[in-house]
Amino acid sequence: MKTKTMLMIILAFTFSVLFSSLTFAANPETEFFDQLIEQRVLVNIAMMSGEKLQGYIKNYDNNIIIVDSSGDLILYKHAVSSITSADGSFRLNQD
Repeated sequence: MKTKTMLMIILAFTFSVLFSSLTFAANPETEFFDQLIEQRVLVNIAMMSGEKLQGYIKNYDNNIIIVDSSGDLILYKHAVSSITSADGSFRLNQD
């Protein structure tokens, strides 16, 4: 019984060391939105309908984007065609 317990402890330690050294690629969409929010980048948003908006992204989740554009707007991601920085200078930092 002690041998089995000791083996389980060793295996658990080995796996924790192995997995702690792995780096997993973050979701590029998450990195993109997080950086836009953190740097408070003014963005142009083109909607699928052809409408164009300008504002600051405040928050987002899997389905929506909250934009500050002379008041808060909730945009459904499936209705958004593209998002770019207003001045065109934004670059995603992928460190």
